[in-house]
Amino acid sequence: MNWITGKIFKQIFIITLFIPLASFGQKFTFSHLDIEDGLIQSQVTHFSQDSKHRLWIATFGGACRFDGKEYLKISKSKGLSSNFVYSVYVDKHDRLWIGTDDGLACISEGKTVRYAVFPGHKSNATTAITADKNGTIYAIVSNKLYKVDGKILAPVQMSDDKNDLLTCFAVNPDGTLYASVFKKGIYSLERGKWALKVPFDTMGQPVVIVKILFDKVKKGNIFLCSGTGLYQVDGPMLKPYAEDLLTAAAKPFSCLEQDVDGNLWIGSVKGAYCIKSNKLIQFNSQNGFTDNPVIDIYNDADYNLWLGTSGSGAYKYEGDGYLTANPVIQTNNNQIIIGLAKTKKGEVLANVSGTGIMKYSQGVLSPYSLPKSALNVTLVNCLFTDRQQNIWVGTNFGGMWKYDGTKMERFPWTTSSIINVICQDADDAIWFGTSLGCYRVTKKGTQRITDAPVFVSTLLPLGKDSVLIGTHNGALLSVNNKVVLSPALSFLDQSSVYSMLRVGNNILFGTDDKGIFVWQMNTNRVINIDETEGLKSSSIYCMAADGNGDVWVGTGKGVNHLKKAAKPQLFKVLNNNYPNSEIAEANQNSILFKGDEVLLGTTKGLKIYKTSQGSRRINPPQIVLNEIRIYDKNGKYQSLKNDSATGPLTLDHGQNHIAISFLGIYLKDPEDVTYQYRLTGLSDKFSQPVKNPFVEYFSLPPGKYCFEIISIDGNGSESNCSILTKFEIVPAFYQGTVFKILVLLTFLISGIIIQALWNHKKRRQKTLLELMKKQEVVKIRQQTAEDFHDDLGNKLTRISILSEILQSRRGDGKEEERKLVDQIKSNTLSLYNGTKDILWALNPKNDNLYEILKHIKEIGIEQFADTPIVFEMPGLHTDLKQFRLSMEHSRNLLMIFKELINNVLKHAHAKSVRIIASRQDNEKLLLAIRDDGVGFEKNMLATGYGMSNIKARAKRINAELSVESSKGAGTITKLIINLKPA
Repeated sequence: MNWITGKIFKQIFIITLFIPLASFGQKFTFSHLDIEDGLIQSQVTHFSQDSKHRLWIATFGGACRFDGKEYLKISKSKGLSSNFVYSVYVDKHDRLWIGTDDGLACISEGKTVRYAVFPGHKSNATTAITADKNGTIYAIVSNKLYKVDGKILAPVQMSDDKNDLLTCFAVNPDGTLYASVFKKGIYSLERGKWALKVPFDTMGQPVVIVKILFDKVKKGNIFLCSGTGLYQVDGPMLKPYAEDLLTAAAKPFSCLEQDVDGNLWIGSVKGAYCIKSNKLIQFNSQNGFTDNPVIDIYNDADYNLWLGTSGSGAYKYEGDGYLTANPVIQTNNNQIIIGLAKTKKGEVLANVSGTGIMKYSQGVLSPYSLPKSALNVTLVNCLFTDRQQNIWVGTNFGGMWKYDGTKMERFPWTTSSIINVICQDADDAIWFGTSLGCYRVTKKGTQRITDAPVFVSTLLPLGKDSVLIGTHNGALLSVNNKVVLSPALSFLDQSSVYSMLRVGNNILFGTDDKGIFVWQMNTNRVINIDETEGLKSSSIYCMAADGNGDVWVGTGKGVNHLKKAAKPQLFKVLNNNYPNSEIAEANQNSILFKGDEVLLGTTKGLKIYKTSQGSRRINPPQIVLNEIRIYDKNGKYQSLKNDSATGPLTLDHGQNHIAISFLGIYLKDPEDVTYQYRLTGLSDKFSQPVKNPFVEYFSLPPGKYCFEIISIDGNGSESNCSILTKFEIVPAFYQGTVFKILVLLTFLISGIIIQALWNHKKRRQKTLLELMKKQEVVKIRQQTAEDFHDDLGNKLTRISILSEILQSRRGDGKEEERKLVDQIKSNTLSLYNGTKDILWALNPKNDNLYEILKHIKEIGIEQFADTPIVFEMPGLHTDLKQFRLSMEHSRNLLMIFKELINNVLKHAHAKSVRIIASRQDNEKLLLAIRDDGVGFEKNMLATGYGMSNIKARAKRINAELSVESSKGAGTITKLIINLKPA
């Protein structure tokens, strides 16, 4: 430890032994973190905070991180060279810098790096760490300034004097580094050069500046804290600050901080001090804090004020919105407050059970003097102040008393009763409820309410002669000293009514276990408010309304604030504005207002709540993802820690069981945080607010998901940003789209193949059947041709031969008989020739184009054989055999050309005839017959049966027929037929 720091610590521990204790007023509320809570060690030396608003605490047992719920501890076992940690600092990259008794260390992404100190130092104690606007890390090591340069600590020379001793430094709001040099002054680093801003030569005697504080309220104002006092920078000069207030304060001082309201906090050798409204408030063991030295005070990003002590751990100041009155005389340990009332002077009287009536003023309960009488103050049960400022005192079997400011008066016949409640109606009559019934005190005397129950718990006057009487079984209505309605309200049946309050047209009933019933008299509507609506407890002991019509409720676990709301709620329970207030059970008839304070009598003393908390700046919770557990089908899991799990994840189909834990960092009130989350891909709606920071999903189907979580504080403020975790569960191969498409295609292709095979089978069967039919037809044709040739042909031949024989035998007989025989012979020959054509067409071997053309050529040769006409038909090739024609085509084609040849013989008078066969392409054949005869006119084409038959036959075989002729120029007839390869 360096000599200046060591001197300060030594002074702190020595002076602690000699400063006397002082008495103070109210007790303040602090949250306490110590070793029993999980703090690593109780000597706290410094605080810092990371980007997620988690608090880092330096101690003499190592460093630890506090997130409002748990502690993460870092010590020598985690890579530190020493457990004596003087300072912690988290930079803008969330790297943790730790200054120890043995040098500087940096922890980033789970790795610890130690930085070597420049040689020549006797001590490596690193007492302070910070970073300027450029992100350069500076550290004070043994009262010398260093900066991080790569992997080493490089010394920084501030002046020509190498013996300069640095006591502290700080960075202003602009990011400029300021440093205090012992005996010299305050320097600032501007544009890479050090400049003396405030010299110390005017201070008289050397002082050690332990803290530089830049004013958060007034820009440019600077405070300095030394062990003996405070200073304020005034230009280049220093002047003492609040010197008169700090004269009696315990010294030396160790630290200085400013809270969100601009108040200055000073850590001292004995507790802490606060300068507020030009007054000095000391915090020590008598008002809720500790007497141990305060080493560091820190105002975090959420405006929580932390105080680190030597030996008592860390404290968080909860403000003065909730206080506890401090009795001057400690009479008992319980401090049960039963009954509150105000005097004519505005003093608040509180009855302390077993002690008597005391006066409350400025946070202190002190004895209150009453005239000597037979009143046994230890039996006091309730207090009431009427409109005439008389104080009424109800006791347990000690009677009811009236104090008018001068004397005490008792009602003699009340000594055998327990006085539970006292009130006053519009006629100024006093009503009181006892264990023996209900009574009314007027100028005419005391009257007992007829038919009133034996035990009365509370009363509520409604008019001049009417009152509601609360009992252990509902409420009754009394008019003119007589109960007229019992029970008055059916919704209160079986409920003990502890308190009643009228607010406008509404009457509120506080019950023992059902919360508050709000009865709207003009509509007879009833609303029930209990713990589900935000009450701390459903046991309601007392209620009071402030000037705004808001209702303050004393419950079995503290106070609640109900604000008037729009219909249909009527009243809305506000969230708790007093975090970490003590859980204390309120007492009946023990609530009243004093200025902006609500005073509540409880079983743990008199509690004071500020009604006006102002517009406190409170940041919403910061959400942090703690862990993602990914389970496989065997129950084993893979754990992804912290924010490293926020990147996109790809999981297989067996990793569909996922558990996610998270936390809303809200150091103001960690228990008040709730969460809403959703898993997009499963549901687009956020969940209802829940307290449990954990969610688990089972058997998630394959798909893309995004988990989103937000945190909410008690006032309904949501975290500024939500945590998003994206992951995709990849389907199994049999669940994938490609596989499904392949399966579908397989079925589809299989169906197509099966259908194709079926169709192929049917086609094959059909083809076979047609082939069989064709073969059968061929057989029939061939058989017919053979039979026709063998039978009819032979017979015609025989007829022709017989005709010739007959003619030869007759000789030169009669001319007529000879002509008849010639006709028989001619007809027989013609019929035979025609029969040959039919036989030729019937023969299946002649169904190809080559045989057809060949036969046409044979017919032409035969027809023109004994004539002077020259006939030719060139161009027949055997490749024409590939073109097969049906018998119908063959027959019609043959008959067409036979008719054309016959026409040439009869009519053309030609000298030559030529038939041409020419293929147009693989599917068409041009057949043309050309003669050089006499020709004819076009109008003569339609005459005669021959040409009509030719056209009919051409149309029958779907052939194109054209005739070109002119008189004296011959004739050409063209026939284009369609071919189909065999």
